[in-house]
Amino acid sequence: MALQDVDAVAASQKMGGLILGHLVAERVHTVSVLGIADLLASGPSAVEALASATGCHASLLQRVLRILVRFGVFMEPEPGADSN
Repeated sequence: MALQDVDAVAASQKMGGLILGHLVAERVHTVSVLGIADLLASGPSAVEALASATGCHASLLQRVLRILVRFGVFMEPEPGADSN
């Protein structure tokens, strides 16, 4: 592999990391504004309950939480239930 190719791959990976970091940060901001961590302070809760308490659409909230579970912000002790 030529040095230019290595540089291009490294730049691409760096850009991907920056974009991914931004997307995760946006989702952390979203759950912060919604107060999700406060709702989970007493223990795991079903996504439907969190959605109802925050006025969100359950499937959209589930998508946001799924990403944050993957990055270790939240845990999913059982399918459909999230916790801090």
